Order: sequence, then structure tokens, then C-alpha cells
Amino acid sequence: TVGLVHRVQNAFYFSKRGILHNLDLWFEAVPMMIFMLSLFGYMCFLIVYKWTLQWVWEGCVPVTDADGEIIGTTAPGCDRTNCCNPPTLITQLINIALQPGSVPTNEQLYENQGSAQLILLIIAVLQVPLMLIPKPYFLIQRMKKEHGHVDAHDRAEVLHEGEADTNLMIGNQTDEVDADKVHPEEEDGHGSGDIMIHQGIETIEFTLGCISNTASYLRLWALSLAHSQLASVFLEKALLDWISLSGAAGVLINFGGYA
Repeated sequence: TVGLVHRVQNAFYFSKRGILHNLDLWFEAVPMMIFMLSLFGYMCFLIVYKWTLQWVWEGCVPVTDADGEIIGTTAPGCDRTNCCNPPTLITQLINIALQPGSVPTNEQLYENQGSAQLILLIIAVLQVPLMLIPKPYFLIQRMKKEHGHVDAHDRAEVLHEGEADTNLMIGNQTDEVDADKVHPEEEDGHGSGDIMIHQGIETIEFTLGCISNTASYLRLWALSLAHSQLASVFLEKALLDWISLSGAAGVLINFGGYA
């Protein structure tokens, strides 16, 4: 996120053509920000929103559909269809890509959650070609236009020189132009290829970096939850039983357990 903020600042700072013609802003910074917010900003929203909901552990009543199938649970004072079964956010976030548009009713945090996640996924996917294609296209067109303008300007200067040196200068200019343009197609192709490869690498690096960093975050999240459960079991099954012992043996055992 900090890197994207700096990218937006750099897009404004180094812009020389105005905000409407700022390729770095509209075809890099903005799509990257939308991509991040559509997937990982939504992940942060789910975490905070789950904290704000009230979960009931007693008095839960199953909720059934017209066919008698259980689709959730409710409780007195709760108007949701999922009041007693907090969903696992790690599974939900992974299923955004693996099962787009599908969220079981008994795991929904809000109504039409599957449709909302599908829309966000489509928006995120559309940002990839927007980052990949337009900027190289406009840069190549701009390069060709400026290259043609420079050639025309050089020819005009040569033709307006003195009559005595006209033939000599035209000959020199022709030689220079011919020397510079022995393989014009190769030079244009080389420049265009560099632009496209650079943009492709940057797009792939950004998207894979987002996915990789988020996967690492989810892996650490799951590991911390597993360690929390392990610590709880160790405390209940080991240390608490030792604390109940009395006498000198209990003191020694407790000291050894804590150590």
C-alpha cells in the first residue's frame, strides 16, 4: 500500500503532459490500487466486519429452507441466518478465486455475499489487461509520432540553408539519415519490444507479488491460530493439572513445567 501511494505521487511529480495524458497514473497506479482494494482491501473489510458482528453460543435454533434443509442458525435477538457459526475467513478468501460467486448460506456474513465477491473478482481481473496493454500501446504511438516530427524538422532545416551549400548539406544529411536508418524496422521493433517486455514484467511482478504476500499472510495467520490452540491444550492438559498438586512434589513439578 505504501508503495502504491508513492507510485501515485511519482506519477504526478514526473508528469510532463498533464493529468489526462498521464500514462503512469491511469494505466499503472490506478489499476494497481483498484486491484489491491478489490481483493486484499476486501479481505481487511471482512476481518473488521466479522469483529463487529454479535455471535451467539447459546439458544441457537436451526434455520431451514422450504425443502427442510438446514441453511443456517439463528438465536433470540439475532436477525441473521448465521448467528452461531462464525465462518473461517481464510477459507472464504481462498474460495473467492476457487469458487467464485459461491458462499454457503450458513457461512455468509451478509446477504448476497457471493455475488459481491464475484463482482470484485471480475473487477480485479479486468485490471490486469488494463495494466498490461494500454501504456505500451500509447508509448509506441507517441514514440513513432515524435520520431516522424523530428525527421520532418531536420529536412526543413536542410532545405532552408544557403544555396551554395545546399547540395553538400543535403548529401551529408542524406548520408546521416541513411546511416541512422539502415535497419529502421529493427530499431522500431527493438524499442517497442523493450517497452512491452518491461510492462509485462512489471504487471506480472505486481500481481504475483500481491498474491504471494497475501498467501504468506494467510499462512502465518493459520499458523498463529494453530499455535494458539496448541498452547491452550498444553495449558489445560499439562500445566493446570500440575498446579492442582500440593506439597513439595507439586512445587517441584510446577517449577519444572514452567521452566
